[in-house]
This record gives sequence, C-alpha cells and structure tokens, in this order.
Amino acid sequence: AALSKFKQEQENTKDYDKMTADQKVAYLEQAAKDRVLQDFTARHLEENKLPKEFASFLKGADEDDTKKRAADFKAVYEAAVQAGVEARFKAS
Repeated sequence: AALSKFKQEQENTKDYDKMTADQKVAYLEQAAKDRVLQDFTARHLEENKLPKEFASFLKGADEDDTKKRAADFKAVYEAAVQAGVEARFKAS
C-alpha cells in the first residue's frame, strides 16, 4: 500500500509540473480543503467514539455529508459490535 501511495504521489508530481499557475492554485486549494475535511472527519469520529481509522472511508463531500456518513456507519458498527458480544456470551 505504501508503494502504491508513493507511485500515486509521483504521478501527481508529474501532473503538477505540467499545470498552469491557475491550475496549481486550484489544485493546492483543493488539497488544503481535503486536509481540513479529513481532519474534521477524524475529530468527528473520535467525538462519537468511533475508530478514526475509518476517516478516509467516511469523509464526505462536506461536513454535513461526513456527519451523515458517520451517523449511518455508527448505527451499523454498533449493531455489529453488539452482535459480536452476544455471540460471544452465547458461546460461553
């Protein structure tokens, strides 16, 4: 996975070098927005006692979309955890 990410970063760098100044500005602005939203997602998951490792999967188009995705995930995640706990007790 790390090698794949490295190759993707190399491709992005090649593309970046070919961009015009306006394209570079737009690219950097979008990258900054993505970082802010990724950080928001991780914080939101932590606040809701969910693993922040799921942030990249649950990051939406904006904060509202991210909150909805996290709420939907939380319901499924908690149901799965509860089912696992119940199965463990039945096995005892």
